[in-house]
Amino acid sequence: MSEYEAGVTAPPFHPWCRTTTVPYFEDNYGERAARGADGETYYVPSDMKYGDWKETFVDSNPAEAAAYKGTRNYAADKTIFDKYKAIYGKDFPNTVE
Repeated sequence: MSEYEAGVTAPPFHPWCRTTTVPYFEDNYGERAARGADGETYYVPSDMKYGDWKETFVDSNPAEAAAYKGTRNYAADKTIFDKYKAIYGKDFPNTVE
């Protein structure tokens, strides 16, 4: 909180930003809800990283992959990713995926 600065270290980071801040507890693991391309809710472990989720639930399922790439958020997230990669350079992840 000592470094809190909206748009830099705290949301909102961009227009239509859906980011939020939450407290972190070392032992707070459970499940998170996710929605598939069919609109059905499924649950993933709350400590699952994005890359693991994408590999497990999107890349292995052609219908999910097509739905994911067709979302407005994917295109917007890719644009924001490219912007921040340019700012942070080598200290930023190599891919939005």
